[in-house]
Amino acid sequence: MAAAAGLLAAETFGRPGFLTGVWALPDRAVPSVGDLLVWTALGSGLLLPVFTLALAPRGRGRIAGLVGLGIAAAVGATLVTFGKPGGDSVANLAAHAALDPGEGHLFVGGEFLGHLWFVPWFAAASDGGHGAAIWAARAAGWPGLIGLLACAALLSGGLPTARERGLTACATCAMPFTLLLLGYPQSTALMSALVPCFLAAGLAALDSPGHPARWAAGCAALLALACTAHGTAYVLGLGTLWLLFRWIRRGHAGAAMVFVAVFAVLWAAISTAEWSLIHRARTMPWSFLARAFEPAGLAGCFGGPLLDDPGPSGLAAAGAALWRWVLSLAPLAAVAPVVLITGGLGRFAGRSGRHAGSGATVDRIAFVALCAAGGLALWATWSVWYGYPADWDVTAIAALTLQLTCVGLLGRLPHPRLREAALAFAIPLQLLTTLALAARFTGSPG
Repeated sequence: MAAAAGLLAAETFGRPGFLTGVWALPDRAVPSVGDLLVWTALGSGLLLPVFTLALAPRGRGRIAGLVGLGIAAAVGATLVTFGKPGGDSVANLAAHAALDPGEGHLFVGGEFLGHLWFVPWFAAASDGGHGAAIWAARAAGWPGLIGLLACAALLSGGLPTARERGLTACATCAMPFTLLLLGYPQSTALMSALVPCFLAAGLAALDSPGHPARWAAGCAALLALACTAHGTAYVLGLGTLWLLFRWIRRGHAGAAMVFVAVFAVLWAAISTAEWSLIHRARTMPWSFLARAFEPAGLAGCFGGPLLDDPGPSGLAAAGAALWRWVLSLAPLAAVAPVVLITGGLGRFAGRSGRHAGSGATVDRIAFVALCAAGGLALWATWSVWYGYPADWDVTAIAALTLQLTCVGLLGRLPHPRLREAALAFAIPLQLLTTLALAARFTGSPG
């Protein structure tokens, strides 16, 4: 809480406009510094014991606790209304989801399923589509909440005490990415929910000795759906290569083949459906598989913080942008390196503590770390960078996977007190950034 207060003090007294610069948001009515601190304290005080109690039992009791948390989160999502989401306006989203060629696009680029998801909701709408878009996004986000909770349980399951498991799970879930699972009305809603499900399936598959082919088929189906819901999910390909490598290394080459086959068949089927509907709706020049697609148009999309200006000044600007992005979407990524270096030095000096860390396995950490590397590469090289008022959700996959990587690494620390302190330090910072972002994006439909 002291760290959260210090961040707010930098905004109020030391560096006016600091947080506005972090989130690149226009001026809007936001809670006062005092209100943000109070809500951050209340959130920390409520969520920590809730997660600790849910993860205290073993076996079916823990599963029941996580299911209860998922249901509570889904019900709570119905109380949140995003009326100022930025990016795709609800009217624009409705136009893209229109089946009538005279009214708009059926899909944009690699966002076929993402837009198609909204079609039946808008067809049944009676209020111009605002309520329909929010409810469609809520329904899409519910499985994502379960997937995120599953990731939290898998990363914290090996830790020895309920307190450590509760801190780890809370740090995993109490982050700005969760806002995307609470009814954020964007074409990315379906993809944002499928990604945590794919990550949870991958984490489980890496340490599940039985039925590798079944796990491979499930992972492949989730990834194919996520990629065709929104093309951003393709950045998870690096982590997917690790899954294939580990299956082959363990003598389960058949599971790797099942993954490739299921992904290829499902992806091809959805892409064929998209192709068959091209003639029924207007398409943008960069639409996936559209006749108007040109290689030069794809090449023109690359640039971003690194490629636009690769010189020293450009690299410095890219570093500053990355730091602001990390602070605003995954504060734990700014805390973890310091803690990991401190823990490594302590271990080298022979002060390893009473209990060694036994959180996520090395395979699981490598999986999410490679997914994060793909997400950060997209962030750094994609020139369509709108900032948070518009498509902050597009780069949120990188924040999610970076967060999971940091959580997994901290769980491996040999110092129980050090990893607990790091998570306890980061959670209020994450809640603060989540509340500040939510204050700018929630409101009545308008």
